[in-house]
Amino acid sequence: MSEIHVKHIKSHIEENFTNLIDLSDLKAKGTNLENFFLTRALAAYSIQHHTQIPTNIAAESVVDGGNDNGIDAIYYDVHTKCLYIVQSKWIHSGKGEPENGEVKKFISGIKDLLNFRFDRFNDKVRKKEVIIQNAVCDPKTKYQIILTYTGINNLADPSRRDFSDFLEELNDASELVYLSVFNQTRIHSSLIHTTENIQLIDQTIQLKHFGKVTEPYNGYYGQVNGIEIYGWWDKYRKRLFAKNIRGVLGDTDVNKDIRRKSRAFLVL
Repeated sequence: MSEIHVKHIKSHIEENFTNLIDLSDLKAKGTNLENFFLTRALAAYSIQHHTQIPTNIAAESVVDGGNDNGIDAIYYDVHTKCLYIVQSKWIHSGKGEPENGEVKKFISGIKDLLNFRFDRFNDKVRKKEVIIQNAVCDPKTKYQIILTYTGINNLADPSRRDFSDFLEELNDASELVYLSVFNQTRIHSSLIHTTENIQLIDQTIQLKHFGKVTEPYNGYYGQVNGIEIYGWWDKYRKRLFAKNIRGVLGDTDVNKDIRRKSRAFLVL
């Protein structure tokens, strides 16, 4: 009953993003206006879920509209140095997936964005021009591509292949770009297991032989007794990893491989 799941998603989006999504560029009314709202709000929610930023800031990331070049939201996280790029599709029936032509348009739009072809975009994107240029010119920036839609289907082979070729092209020298397919299954799951409802952990840790590095990123290291670490898991369980990016990405091939190898290790 995928339509029920879509109703849950719609209810959550309306509750959190009504009056926050800019619709002033539209002349549509009634059902058409609602469709635009849902598509834009879904893009904003996808940004919020992946970044844990407030709803009003996520709403400001939306660039959907005429001449959006296949891109519906853009957000740069200055703290994690990650540029988020979203395409959003609201599917009322809860079935299906974005058409391959839409995926190709999205990929083409990302290429234009990374090559600073801002003349191919609307004013909403152009207002973010300086932010985007600074992000792309920073060698520490990572890129999270998000395709979000309320259909239950996984991507068909042509679209998977297009994304695979695109990622291989961009990550030929080093891994900078990641893909998150945020479909109905993952969206609905995020509503149930939202990290906003998880109590924060306040834990004192005794580090031995500790130190700090500043290149290529700021980092701290040290030694902790394995029994103490086991105690954290016994006490907090999944709360320890609630904001880990691997959890946000869902059932990717890498995540499945990690689980498979972990099970094999435990058997050994």
